[in-house]
Amino acid sequence: MTATNQYSDDSLKDMRTLFRAVAGDLYTLSINLTLYFSAVPPSLSIPPLGVLTHPLTSLHELTVLGVPNPNMIISAPDFLKQPIFPALRCLHMVNSKYATLGVMVPPFTNLDKWMAHAPLASHLRVSNLNWLCHHFLEQLAGSMGYREAENRSTLVPRLLRPRQTMGHPHLKNFAVQLCPAPLGHPGSTRDSIYSNLSQKLQNILAFPKEPGLRMVLVPSAPAGSALDLAEFAMGQWLDRIEGGLGCWDVFEDEDLRPSAS
Repeated sequence: MTATNQYSDDSLKDMRTLFRAVAGDLYTLSINLTLYFSAVPPSLSIPPLGVLTHPLTSLHELTVLGVPNPNMIISAPDFLKQPIFPALRCLHMVNSKYATLGVMVPPFTNLDKWMAHAPLASHLRVSNLNWLCHHFLEQLAGSMGYREAENRSTLVPRLLRPRQTMGHPHLKNFAVQLCPAPLGHPGSTRDSIYSNLSQKLQNILAFPKEPGLRMVLVPSAPAGSALDLAEFAMGQWLDRIEGGLGCWDVFEDEDLRPSAS
């Protein structure tokens, strides 16, 4: 599903009806809100789409592009008493934080909200993580058993508490890809922040993992536009539909093709 800001109330109603009709059968889904955000004037707040009104009980894999948190796509999330993705195993979150027509797509903000709606997710990939996702990175580190030291400029990986007491013990496989490094600004504040973010991920990667827990640091993609990023993410998702590994090829020792899941 690729959303623009051209939806009328009737078309949104039709989309909700469609999702209700396939709620029990949908196996894989891709949602792209990049164009939806880019079509909203900077002076206006961005309303949520709210197209999901019922749990997608058979959804196994989800790719989201430019969706900062699940409340953007869930109808009345405060009143929903059950997870919207109860069977989800693989979640690919693509951060599309690009300037498009003068509008910035919000970065990822809350891993806990996603996991509250995906209580069985075992594989998480985050692509194009940038320097505006610090809070999200802290939560990601906490899910792997680490906490941030008192000096918030560095992330010193330390065991937080026994794994079984954590909020997301079902998450066992993490793949993280940094956004491209800033070009032409050596020694700038932006360059320093990027280096700090990269070092935090390297610290987490180097720290001993608990049995069954793993993290892969994926090489950054070439710098490009939001449309390039969307095309790449869609290509990976379509490869999954065709029986390939898609974005999960980074876990070389595990066959995550749909037919093997």
